[in-house]
Amino acid sequence: MQVKAISRALILGLCFSLCSCGHDFAFYIHEGDSLKEKTKFNEASQNYQLALKEARKKKSKDELLKATLRLAQLRLIESNQEQAATLFAEAAELAAAVPSAGPACKASCLNEIAKLHLLAGRKDEGLEKLKESLQVLSEAQMEDSAAAAETSSLLGSFYAESGQYKLADKYLRLAVAAYQAHPEDYGSYSRTLSALANNCRQSGKEDEALEFDQKAKTISVSGLSSVTGKAYAKFNQ
Repeated sequence: MQVKAISRALILGLCFSLCSCGHDFAFYIHEGDSLKEKTKFNEASQNYQLALKEARKKKSKDELLKATLRLAQLRLIESNQEQAATLFAEAAELAAAVPSAGPACKASCLNEIAKLHLLAGRKDEGLEKLKESLQVLSEAQMEDSAAAAETSSLLGSFYAESGQYKLADKYLRLAVAAYQAHPEDYGSYSRTLSALANNCRQSGKEDEALEFDQKAKTISVSGLSSVTGKAYAKFNQ
């Protein structure tokens, strides 16, 4: 009886040890990414939340940023715009404290918030966030970064839709110049060239419009031919 009791105690102790043994941050991020790819969004969210918990235990701002961005992206996929905006705002604040992320990540987060405002018809709030994003990049002397290309493109499109073609032309040309240094995002580059072409037409510059249209098509075709299967993901670190 005594031997059985000891054996049972050992088994229970082993079971408790196994059950109380959790996984690390990297595991939860990997699981979350895998589940998201399988469109199992609830399970992915749970894993990202566990990753956040691990990051808080370690007081790692870098890991907190990564997990927060993963959750923000997931909320976008789920069309939960309010939570996505809140998470991107948290990520923007964290980015300032993470040297490997810095201004580019903060600006990209602000751009995402701006897009959510614009989608909801809050034009003033969207414009304010885009200007804040551009200011962050300007102070960091990153006007030719991929984040700056995106910000300028969004600003150009905003002004074009508002009928402010001169301002639109300014920012779309700045975006095109920045995208030339980042051809890997050929889709955005091509779309920006097309937007610039359309804006030129609105301003009566038909020759330039044709030139930019042709370049947009060339960029799109050459970009598609060079795809390797790896998605361009500005937030997945």
